[in-house]
Amino acid sequence: MQYTLRLSHGWFIRTLALLSISLFAVVISPVRAQESADFPAYLAFSGELYQWTPGDATPQPVTGCDLDGNKVLSLSLSPTGTHLTMNVVSEAVFNGGYAPSPVGNLWLCDLVNRTTRAITDVDVVRVSLSRSGVWSPDGTLLAWSGVNDDDSAAIFIYDWMSETTTTLVENTPLDSGCGAGSSAPALTWGETGIAVGYFILSETDPCGPQPQAAGIYVYDIQGERIADLPVGPVEQIFWDYEAGDNDRLIFFQNETVEWQTVTLDDGTVAAVGSPQGYLPAIADDSPTVTRVGVVPRVMLPGMTMDQAFDPMMSAGIFNIGFSPDGMAALFQLESGVYSVIDGEIARLTLETDNYYLGNDIAWSPLRYRIANNAVVEASICSAVPPFFYPDYLTRVVAGLGANNLRVAPLSDAERIGEIPEGAVAEVVFLTDVCSGGIRWRHVTYEGVSGWTAESQGETYYLEIPTD
Repeated sequence: MQYTLRLSHGWFIRTLALLSISLFAVVISPVRAQESADFPAYLAFSGELYQWTPGDATPQPVTGCDLDGNKVLSLSLSPTGTHLTMNVVSEAVFNGGYAPSPVGNLWLCDLVNRTTRAITDVDVVRVSLSRSGVWSPDGTLLAWSGVNDDDSAAIFIYDWMSETTTTLVENTPLDSGCGAGSSAPALTWGETGIAVGYFILSETDPCGPQPQAAGIYVYDIQGERIADLPVGPVEQIFWDYEAGDNDRLIFFQNETVEWQTVTLDDGTVAAVGSPQGYLPAIADDSPTVTRVGVVPRVMLPGMTMDQAFDPMMSAGIFNIGFSPDGMAALFQLESGVYSVIDGEIARLTLETDNYYLGNDIAWSPLRYRIANNAVVEASICSAVPPFFYPDYLTRVVAGLGANNLRVAPLSDAERIGEIPEGAVAEVVFLTDVCSGGIRWRHVTYEGVSGWTAESQGETYYLEIPTD
């Protein structure tokens, strides 16, 4: 085993009583959870760590959480808002594009006392950890998975109060894929336990279309496997928090376009529309992230469905975070990080050439439920497919007038210029964004960069230049 661990088993008895506590309640934490007004967002941007409070134009570097010259890849904020985990790699690995895709060692920052400590110590180029730490519902424990020497995975748990790490599950299948190698499986932690996908390659045909076995295991806080759900390979898993006693999981398989649910007691599988992430402490008009396939749609309070954001997920560059009161959001696109407060959108002053490296947003955690079919199926973008611009050039279609340039992908955002019909502009990023029924592109024309409409309904306003 590649890990340096300090083992302690006494905390298991104590934690049994904690699993029924709600996501935002803290009864044994020595630090009270922060109120919404002073609950900042944390951003990893080009491998650096920042803090942002709603209303600030510029995120500030986090002081006290010393990275010792390392770079941050991803973040996970505890439900209490008091602790932040970071997947960290050396600057040399980061600048090399962190090939072959290590996900970094886990570090923990105590945001109250502003102290940092490394939780794992592995060779991240050789040994894989799960991409981010997963917090228990009460925020006192942290779980992650790691690769064993015998081509299996283990699940570890860290207790930040006692600063001890223990092995919860010694052996669980890896997230295996022919040609892609094996990686540590992702986890999701609900009040019933920890769910993890498993994928066991076929012994006779490792590269065959069907694995020997695949599905979801569920472990309780004592490390006992309480459910084996052989539903096949899974891409993402969430606990369904409206399923009664948290006894149902929502999962996605990439060979299908629909999410499904599976119950723990009898393994019943049902096809559903899509899950919604929401803040459990907020009323029905809370912000939501509705996932259609792997593409998220983001809607804030006061928005109608045709105003919702539908950013295309590309190379892991899209991130979203909500404030605890549900009235503010941060989202990241290739063109930068944007804030949305009371319906007003603004671009934060963060500049980088490495928009695709080491970027993440950690704010209030979301719970998941099944979305209404009308919400899932509502059309919020154009009926025509987006273009791919191989030469990063686009032209405004002749005969429809000039295209406006705006500071954000919203039809009522500030207008900063226009592109005449027939004129050619440079496409800065290939990611498109849908909002207000319009598909938007971030372009530059005559030195001015902004968002312009590519299509609406069945009408294209932009085209690929052919001459």
